[in-house]
Amino acid sequence: MSITTPNVLKRFSNLRPFNKILIGTGYKTDDNGNVIIPTLPYLDGTQRECIQYMPFTNYITGEKFPDSVDTVL
Repeated sequence: MSITTPNVLKRFSNLRPFNKILIGTGYKTDDNGNVIIPTLPYLDGTQRECIQYMPFTNYITGEKFPDSVDTVL
């Protein structure tokens, strides 16, 4: 995925050129009915086993969640 607009880049304040992120599949909705699409920093295969407990950013709104356990139950 390429980030081609400044609006999308603002959502990811710690993203630098040529960094990679993981984009999850959105299946939960927030209070307004919008789908939450989790994004996380890129992890290699050995670190992905605990990915469900890591903090993430919603791709659509840029809202940060402390960990995915609170949202993805």
